[in-house]
Amino acid sequence: MNNQVFQKIADRLNLPSDAIGSDGIKFRGNGPTISETGYWSNESGDELIRWHLSRVRILELTKDLNDTEVWDIRTETGLKNHVSIPTIGCRWYHNLMRWEYLLNEFANGRTLPEFTKLDENTLINSFNSVSSARINCKKTAGCGSCPDNVLKEHIARYGDVILEQIQTFPKKPNIILIGGCSGNIILKKIVKELYSNLQIFANGWIHYSEKERIIVINGYNPNPRYRKDKDVYGELRNNLLQFRFRKGTDFLNFE
Repeated sequence: MNNQVFQKIADRLNLPSDAIGSDGIKFRGNGPTISETGYWSNESGDELIRWHLSRVRILELTKDLNDTEVWDIRTETGLKNHVSIPTIGCRWYHNLMRWEYLLNEFANGRTLPEFTKLDENTLINSFNSVSSARINCKKTAGCGSCPDNVLKEHIARYGDVILEQIQTFPKKPNIILIGGCSGNIILKKIVKELYSNLQIFANGWIHYSEKERIIVINGYNPNPRYRKDKDVYGELRNNLLQFRFRKGTDFLNFE
């Protein structure tokens, strides 16, 4: 089904299919491996089964590929290439790993770690094992930034195909992390098209559907401008604690 989705997008943009980046449920083979040319990647394995069986399923909705070339982000490891010892590649991935780890701990009812307590190896292992997915809302190459008008244009052209892509997952996600508010474009044009009964909690950061048992984080781009990583992490952590305080533990009964 994924190939059909990407081909539909290519057709609507009047582009060859190799100009469209692939995404979706992250590959979960035997763990990250480094090639002879020095590039880390994950191979496909039992990720669809693991997604279906996982109690916590995290979907990350990001803007686009920060590069001049496209690739299949289902293979992503977040690791620095040409370094044989697993090391987080850049600030963008460091933040995404932190946030994903925090959300997984939150969804499992565990203590939410302070920023200074996060261990790089723990983040890497979690990022490459937890059942999660990532979808770019602009699937062509980009570099540096994705202006709001460009994001709107792409979602207008094939947003319905992204909705179709999410709906083909073996099971719906129960946590959605939006990586880049951008005037709530992704929240309004993608997430609320799927889940219209979201209620706002915790200073607008967190939206929750009681009916669907879905938590939505309307957050920052993982490379936030003018904000320190520690501050963004602390803000997310505090809002998750507020949500847990208001909702008790009932929200942990995910479908």
